[in-house]
Amino acid sequence: MTIAAKDIREDIARAKAFAQRDDLLRSLAALRNALAMLAKSKVFGIERFEIDALMEEALREVCSHHTMKRVLPGGLKHVRGKEVQLFKTVKKLHEKLGQAMEKARVQRQRSSMAELDDLLIAAQDQIKEKDEMEARKLFRKAAERFKDIPGLYSDIGARMMMGGLVQEAVEYLNRALEQNPRDQRAHSSLITCLEGLGDPVKTELAIKSAIKYLGKHETLLVRLARLSLAQRNWNQAFEMAEQVLEKNPLSAPARKVYDQAKPKVYRPSAGVSPKSSSSGGGGGAPSSAPSGSGGEGKPKGAPIKLDF
Repeated sequence: MTIAAKDIREDIARAKAFAQRDDLLRSLAALRNALAMLAKSKVFGIERFEIDALMEEALREVCSHHTMKRVLPGGLKHVRGKEVQLFKTVKKLHEKLGQAMEKARVQRQRSSMAELDDLLIAAQDQIKEKDEMEARKLFRKAAERFKDIPGLYSDIGARMMMGGLVQEAVEYLNRALEQNPRDQRAHSSLITCLEGLGDPVKTELAIKSAIKYLGKHETLLVRLARLSLAQRNWNQAFEMAEQVLEKNPLSAPARKVYDQAKPKVYRPSAGVSPKSSSSGGGGGAPSSAPSGSGGEGKPKGAPIKLDF
């Protein structure tokens, strides 16, 4: 079998397989490619007979699709020598159906987003009406129905936090970070929620997690410095404030923490070794032995050699 015939057969097989999987657009694309090669190739004899038979099978499979029955009730027929006309028809079908499917997809997406907006607005209205139980139900319904939308958990968590449902917001914000650990909005909202709940241990973990994934941003370092100061973790408070001031000496919050933590932190002077006073050499302390001829530097009681 020539390479051309082999390629044509493979594309026909793909067209049939995609049609059986209900993937009409990819089926038409494979069929279009097969017809383009068939129109240009010079395949004769048994190979051509086999290809024609396979093409008929693929066309029947494609035309049995429910969409094709509505679009082209008469189906598609393969006539030897008219591959170019069939290619043009299939190509046009592929383009038109692709445009129609994309338009339908966009319309469905817009409809879904409108429904999601209605649910979220209704939930917020229930919070204003003090019906927190109903608000929770609506938020949960939105999360379950539209869970594939990126950033939804983060959005719900932020809305719940703003509405005062802080404990419930933590659940959604944690789920948001499981999906996307670099979600800046989710990190910020989670830290705020944990601060509001008065849980310093979890708050510290949340801030350090944000620093890990988002980097050492000034806001995060200042929050950790303030938290550490409140927990009397002087060293960490001082270190975080110091890191901020190294990049931004005008940061008032960092300067405030720095000034409060500095007196509590022991920092030996730079370049001075605790053992320097006992070391020998020219820089050491002078010997306590009396100076004078013959006995200079000799310890008390040591024998003195006299030369005659």
